[in-house]
Amino acid sequence: MNLQDLSDLGGISVRTIRFYITERLLPGPQGRGTSTSYTKEHLDRLLLIRELSIQRLPLSEIRERLEQVSSAELSTMLAEVEGRTRNEEATKSASPKEYLSSMLERARGLRSNQDDSSSPSDRNLHDTWRRFKLGPGIELHVTPDAERAQEDLIEGIRDLAKRGVKNRNGRNAR
Repeated sequence: MNLQDLSDLGGISVRTIRFYITERLLPGPQGRGTSTSYTKEHLDRLLLIRELSIQRLPLSEIRERLEQVSSAELSTMLAEVEGRTRNEEATKSASPKEYLSSMLERARGLRSNQDDSSSPSDRNLHDTWRRFKLGPGIELHVTPDAERAQEDLIEGIRDLAKRGVKNRNGRNAR
């Protein structure tokens, strides 16, 4: 398919697709000039980028996730993300109480399934993060696995941040 076909099927503008290629979110096309073509994998990656963007993930995180995904895993991952998006849209039309109940059940299900997940890319979609406030406007976000594995490093960063909060006179900054 050509660039316009990819744009039409993906529901993303040609300009945005070019931006995604420049940002290494999408691989470049096959061929050069008028013989450039895009594959089903390009379309799947584009649709996955769109779905993850809807979930407000930063492009840098989307790039990291896509770098870890093989072509074989791509379709499965896309189906899971699209399924969750549809479920969220369906629950949003419910009453606030029903919506909150369904979100809580979903969170519990994700937490219990997180340990059973077989591929790293699947686990990345469900990771929870712990937030450490290092200073005004500065936070460190860490996954539970990284927190256990990098305990010394994290504590060193937190200590360094505490020392950085003190001003030149040795008093604590506010």
